[in-house]
Amino acid sequence: MKTLNISLRALSSPLSLFSIGLLLLNDHLLKAYYPSALTGKISDFAGLFFFPILLTVFLSIPLERLKLRHKQIAFIAYAITLVWFSLIKTSPQINLLTIDLLSSMLGYATSIVLDPTDLIALLSLWPSWKLLQSIPAEGTSLPRRAYPIAALAILATMATSPALSPQVYRIAVSEEKVYALGSALHYNPYTNYAVSEDNGYTWNPVEDLPAELDSRLDTPVEFPKTVCILPNKLDCYRITGKDPEVLVTTDGGESWSITWELPADRSLFASRTAPAGFTPRDIDIIYSDEYYNVIAAMGPDGVLLGNHNGEWQRVAVLNTSPSPLFSDNLSNAILVIQFEISALIYAGLITLLLSTLFFIGRVMAKDKYFLGQPEEKTIVRDPLFLFSALPLFFYSIIGLWVLVSQWQVGGPTIFAIIHTLLMILFIFGAVWTWKRLIGATSFPNESQELRKISIAIAIITPTIATIPFILWTFGTIYNYNHALTISIVLFAAILIVGFRLANQVTRNLPEEPDVTP
Repeated sequence: MKTLNISLRALSSPLSLFSIGLLLLNDHLLKAYYPSALTGKISDFAGLFFFPILLTVFLSIPLERLKLRHKQIAFIAYAITLVWFSLIKTSPQINLLTIDLLSSMLGYATSIVLDPTDLIALLSLWPSWKLLQSIPAEGTSLPRRAYPIAALAILATMATSPALSPQVYRIAVSEEKVYALGSALHYNPYTNYAVSEDNGYTWNPVEDLPAELDSRLDTPVEFPKTVCILPNKLDCYRITGKDPEVLVTTDGGESWSITWELPADRSLFASRTAPAGFTPRDIDIIYSDEYYNVIAAMGPDGVLLGNHNGEWQRVAVLNTSPSPLFSDNLSNAILVIQFEISALIYAGLITLLLSTLFFIGRVMAKDKYFLGQPEEKTIVRDPLFLFSALPLFFYSIIGLWVLVSQWQVGGPTIFAIIHTLLMILFIFGAVWTWKRLIGATSFPNESQELRKISIAIAIITPTIATIPFILWTFGTIYNYNHALTISIVLFAAILIVGFRLANQVTRNLPEEPDVTP
């Protein structure tokens, strides 16, 4: 394992150790106490120095068996690093996919800043490559510390602290300007403050707040918070701090009604795409010569602007942006409905199990070969027993996972692995069962037809039943319950058609088969 030895020695070098230590120090100390654009760049430079070497370690295990040379394997590792880092910093789709994958593996929400200026950190790949190529291939033994350092490098890569997400916490109006206080509102230069001079519609970064606002914004918001229109103070607006809504009164607080809230039919979509957004954190009034605007801080969603006519709109504040209420592409739609897709896949697998049991039972009931020789039924019963036991295995594992996931980091990853193994076992069980039946039954042709029907049902039902949920994410079907109902109806309809086709095949089975195995 020449490449494995070389890459582990490179990972154990002082430069690699320094980059690993710098990444851990920066992510878990400097970012927390001294957040800035510099700390973000430090992580990128340090990580890009040792990560391709670590990736070479992993790639060397399978690729050396394919007779690839050390330099070829290293080139693949560095190319993957370069391309993937470039994409997660420039492509929203790849950025979102990577965040979702990393969050699932770590078991907690994380974020990766979409910032093309971070591409400058790719310069680290050059000294990293030179270091790896400078390690002699022969004549040097592997240091004892190599494997612990590799484990530390993995930890440094996976255990990055959750990055501060851009959010707006507080709003204040001073001298016809609106100021926003938040986190990571702008990266270059880094600042937590923004200012608007057009009543909140456009924003610019600002390094400091006016002195008179410092003490006001340092005081936590007390909920419910109410602001009233001067001079009569009869028209007031209120936020509760826990509900995604803004209340209004025109009688000085005698009665309240909702003036803004999330569309009820899109609240489920919103909770999946922006679970931390949509709840107002602060509220204030912006006065102009002839009218007023109401402005509310909406966390990662930017700000919410409303006028005296009750018209509301969500507005981005620098790095923050209004979360969508609809999907704009298929990949995003799939991420939003991944729970429904998983449920439908398992429903399809359960259908595969039930249809296999039912169809094989019909064949065995008419097959004289099985009726006359009961001991031969074990040819099919053995795999059927294992096949039928899979749901019990599934639910026992899920129960165990639920118990341990409260304390185990990476629980979602284990859950995904269990689901994948279950799919493989279901498919293997079905294939094995049908293969043994077709090899033993007096009706091999009819059994093959039934196998095709069973597999077709298992594939077509979840595929077609997913379409209403996809249309729901795009807003074509506005209400989730309508999409759910249509999905169930489609699933049931395809199931009925499939079983009717299978029933025709089994009904035509001859009572006296011509061929006996």
